[in-house]
Parts: sequence; structure tokens; C-alpha cells
Amino acid sequence: MKTYLKLLLVFLSAITANRSYAQFILLKDATGGGIIFNKDYVDINGSPFFKAEWLNGTVTLADARVIKDINVKYDEVVDKPYVRGPQDQTVLLNDKVTEFSMIDNTGSKTVVRKYKNGFTNIPGFTVDSYFEVLADGKVSFLKKKVKVITEDKQYNSAVITKGFFETTKYYIVSNINSTLVKKDKNSVLAALSDKQTELDAFVKANSLNLKDEDDIVKLVDYYNTL
Repeated sequence: MKTYLKLLLVFLSAITANRSYAQFILLKDATGGGIIFNKDYVDINGSPFFKAEWLNGTVTLADARVIKDINVKYDEVVDKPYVRGPQDQTVLLNDKVTEFSMIDNTGSKTVVRKYKNGFTNIPGFTVDSYFEVLADGKVSFLKKKVKVITEDKQYNSAVITKGFFETTKYYIVSNINSTLVKKDKNSVLAALSDKQTELDAFVKANSLNLKDEDDIVKLVDYYNTL
């Protein structure tokens, strides 16, 4: 029995090692030899990233290759994801990233945050812009957080303070159009007006508060079943 357990442990260790090595080779290949991110945000209050710390996640490349169990950061100023290299480098992948996810366990509950680009009909953004996908189907419910660097000088002072200013927008998107929505019942139902009667009944039956992001997700998920 002991011999069997030892062999099993050796086998599992080999699988883990091979998987880690394969992930490393894929990462090295995707970086084109290693493109290190050197942009510094000096003397600026706050963080340019969604989260300042590395989060475990997955990256999908344009050719459908997937890098799993990799540490990811998302820079909301330049709208780019970065991965953690084998020597703790911050790496910008050379290959195009079409999708990435991060396991966010920094709050009261663990949330898997999924980001995609490729949306062609959202004014003010390009096909390379990443959006957090809160709900997906016939229509998608998307969230877009943008950070910009601002400067502030107090009255009668020569000192300039720099910081990150964040804005958040929500969109309901189909294959043919996109609608900027507020976290508000009238705004959301207007964007889904072809099923407004059914949706209004669903909101009442489930006591949804459409000022709450999670409740809007429930409504869009229900819409996608109709």
C-alpha cells in the first residue's frame, strides 16, 4: 500500500511539473521572448490597476491558445492586461489577448471577473478595448472602468498632487447595437424594450432592485432565456 501511495505521489508530481512546464513554454512563446513592462507611475496617489496585487487567472490568445493558472494584473489607464513572469517580471504579452479572467478574492466574497475585447459597436471605444462581462448571451451586460491621471493644485500652493480618477459605465450590447445604461429600472428596461412586459413581471416577482449591479445581471440572464 505504501509503495502504491509513493508511486501515485510521484505520478501526480510529474503531471503537475509537466503542466507547469507547458504553461511556462506557452507563456515564453506568447511573450515573443519577453516584453517587460517598465511604465512607472511615480508620485501618483492610488493604483492604475484594477487591483494592485496579482490575481490568479487565465489568458486566452487570439489563436485560441489558453494560459491557465497565471498571475494577472489589469491596467485600467492603458487598458492592458499583464502577466507575472517566471522571475516576478510584469510582462506584456506580444500575442493579442482576446479574453482574460481574474479570481478576485480581495472582497467579502470571491468573484471570477471575466474581460473580453472584440466589441465593434460601442461609441468611444475600439475593438481592442476590454470590457468586464457581467452577463452574456443574446445580449451582454458589460462594465467599463476607465482611469485617467489627474492633477490638483490647492489654492495659493505650488504643490501639484497627482491621482487616478475613475469612471464606470455600463452597456447592454447585442450583435447589432449597444446601449449605454444607468443602474436604473427605466434605463435598463428601455434597453430591453422588446421584452419589457415579461421583464417588468420578473422584476416584481423577484423584488429586483435595478440600482444594484447583481440584480441587473439576474434580469439580463433571464432576458437571454426568453
